[in-house]
Formats: sequence, C-alpha cells, structure tokens
Amino acid sequence: MKTDKLIWLNRPISTDKSCFICSNDKSNKIILQAHHWQADKGILELAICGACGSAWFMEAMERNAPYPSAEETLQDPNFILLIYHYFELVNGLDWKVFLLEKLSHQHIKTVMEVGCNVGITLDYCKTNWNLEKVIGIEPSAYGLLGKQLLDLEIYHEFLENLPEIRGTAFDLIFATEVLEHVPTPLDFIRLLRGHLKPQGILLLTTPRSGFLEPSAPTGELYAALSPGSHYFLLSENKLRELAFEAGFQFVHIEPFGMTHVAILANTEIRLSNPGNTEIKLLDYYQKKQENLPTDERLKLGYYLNYAIHLSKTGHHKQLMADTVLNQSIQVMLSGKYALDLRNLHTSIERITSCISIFDLAKQMPFNLPHYLYWQAFSSKKVHQWTDQLIQQLEFARLVCLTGLKVDFQNLFVYHELLNRIDTALEHIPQTPSSMQIKKCSENIRRKIPELNQDTPKHFIRRIKERLKRYRYTW
Repeated sequence: MKTDKLIWLNRPISTDKSCFICSNDKSNKIILQAHHWQADKGILELAICGACGSAWFMEAMERNAPYPSAEETLQDPNFILLIYHYFELVNGLDWKVFLLEKLSHQHIKTVMEVGCNVGITLDYCKTNWNLEKVIGIEPSAYGLLGKQLLDLEIYHEFLENLPEIRGTAFDLIFATEVLEHVPTPLDFIRLLRGHLKPQGILLLTTPRSGFLEPSAPTGELYAALSPGSHYFLLSENKLRELAFEAGFQFVHIEPFGMTHVAILANTEIRLSNPGNTEIKLLDYYQKKQENLPTDERLKLGYYLNYAIHLSKTGHHKQLMADTVLNQSIQVMLSGKYALDLRNLHTSIERITSCISIFDLAKQMPFNLPHYLYWQAFSSKKVHQWTDQLIQQLEFARLVCLTGLKVDFQNLFVYHELLNRIDTALEHIPQTPSSMQIKKCSENIRRKIPELNQDTPKHFIRRIKERLKRYRYTW
C-alpha cells in the first residue's frame, strides 16, 4: 500500500541496526517508510525486531522533533482551533471512559493523569466520580488552556521536574498514548510506579506493533505511527516484560484497536464490567449542562455532544422534546457560522472550498457531522424520512469527505462516520435536492487517495473489522 504519507515495502529489507527497545541486532527487517510530520525532515524507516517483536523508527533519536514550545504555540492564532478540534472531536472520551470504568473506582479518591492534554478525561473523573484530588500533567500549551477552560489543577511541566508532587502518591494514575513518546520506556514506567499508593493502579495505553499491517485503517495507522514524534510500537510480550521489570506484580494487557491496554498494580486487582459507556458519557454531558465553559464555542460543543449522546442512548423523544437545547444549537450555529439546518445548500460552497483543517474549523464545529447524523436518526424515530433529514445526512457526508480530503491524518475519525453514513444512505431514497449534495461528495471522494486504494471486497472486510473492533454491530 502507498499513500501520500506511507509506503509499505513489498519485500521487507533486512537491517543490522539494533532494536531500539531490546538491542537485538539479528533478523530485524524494515517494513515501511513514512514521511516525518515535519515535511522538510524527509522519510523515516520503521523496522520490526526479530527478537522482541516491537517496531521502531531507526533514526528516531536523531530526527524526532519536539513540538513547538508552549510560548510559541500560544502566539499562533490557529492554535485555539486545535483546542476546539480536541474538545469537539478527538478527545477519546469514548474509549478512555470504557477503560477507566473497568476499574472499581468506588475506592479511588486521588487521580493523576500524565499527558492529560486539555484535561477532558480528568474532568470526566472529577464530574462523575466521588474524588478528593484530581491533577493533570501536561507540558504543552494544551494543558495551559485546559487548566483555564475547565478549571482543573494541571501542571505545565514534566512529571520528573515537579517538586509540588514529590512524595505524593495516588490511587490511580493513567497515561494514554504517552509511553511511545518517551525514549526510555522502562524509566518512565518506574517513575509512574513511584507515585502509586501500595494498592494503587496504573493504566497505560500505547500503540501495538501487532496492529502494523497494510490492511489496517489508514487514519489509525497514521495515528499509531506519528513519524517524527513516536519512537516505537511495543509488542505485547515486551510491554509485559517492561512492566514486570519495573516492579509490578499484577500485569493485565489486552489489545484494543491500534493500541495495547495495560493495567498494572502491585497486588492483584479484579476488573469490572464497564457497562454501557454511552450511558456514562450521557451522564457526564448532562451534568456539564449545569456547569458549561464560558467560551461560546466550547459551550456549543458540549450542547452538540449532549444531543449526540441522547440519540446514541435511545433518548430520541427527550432530544426532540428539549426545545431549549435544540433552539440553543440552531441559534448558535446560525449566529456563529451562518449554518441554517433547514437550508444547508447555502453552505456547500463554503465547506467544499476549505483547503486546511483550520479553514474547516472556521466554518463549523468539528462534531457537526456527528450531530447531523444522530439528529437525523432521532427525528426518523419520531417522524418519517423527509427531504430535510436526507439533506442533513448528505451534508454530513460532504463534511466528512471534505475533512478527509484536507487532513486525513488529523480528521481520520470522520472515516468511521463516513462508513456509517454510506451504509445508511444505501437504503434511503434520494431526493432531487439531496442528489445535488451527493454529486459534490462524489467529486471530493475521487480526490482522496486513502479512500481509493482498496478493492470493494477488501474495503467491506475492513469496515466490518473496524466496527467489530470498536464494539459496533454491522
């Protein structure tokens, strides 16, 4: 497979370079080439270790580039749009909450998240759990704004440099998608263990080498690799070995999509059934309606996500009857973005003319296509398919395709929604007005290389595998 960012080698190339993780230099093979996230830094080669099974970028130590400093980032007028992107679309609450709710948190009173970004997962724990102390560690500018926007205790520093929490121990520490950014993973795991109470729990996630195959969903593959930022993707055996070497007695590791989930403790723990995660997320978004951020765009993002989860959990009548919520959404979409849900044709040209993620961010909230999809199906549960509802689905598809065209890597979550919309629209009769939007969508789809590299048979197989991976039904 070849995209504009990744090239899989038809025949892996042997290399005598030592594994970044275990130092083995036998039977190692280069399997793909990937463009560095900084375009001027060229291409990096990824190798698989013949001994431990982990993958690593062979020149990562020399060529990985730090992200811009917080001071520099905050000077960028587009940075706030990335904050909205995270809040509205890619915060990962769906899967993080699923993992966190596996833990018996009734006895958890103190929580620390390392690499907390803006802190929305911490905010979930603070809002839904009965906690005494919640802190986050985030050295990037995301943490500075998250602290301000969500009123959380987030430290703008690396954990090892924080005298404020030296000697402080926690019931739960979690670090999702952080380990792969650290050149010394064993030292990092030991550092985290040093801040755990004797009965404490450490939850880690990190991309897994077993996910690396040409048939893997392209967007997730981009995220798992993050060339120029990630050092490695661990095998399950190597992650387990590192956990035991760090001193943990209880080690539970399982695959979860593109990542490993590792639950580590000093004593054996019993994992719970997380139950219906969507219900827990609905509870969070419902509680947040009473304590919304003052930032108007974030407020709209919370309104939209609350409406989405009402629909996802089957509360269709409640969503349709909540006139305050629906009117607030429509007024804010109309006032801030000139988006009229009753006449979306007027916005087609503005959306399709976007050439970057920032252009798209200025035209709409990032979670708008999800809202349109779920709102259409909520309306359908109460009424029949109307021309307006079909237009909403078609417009949601248009937005997804535009997003994937301008920035597949950062908007890859649109790919999953696009698959769902495609499937739904196969069984819904088109109208003349919806056909106009559909023609625009088809023109955009042809320009997206990641969507035009599979045969239909393989494409359908990958969709089914992906839905199953994330516990959706086909």
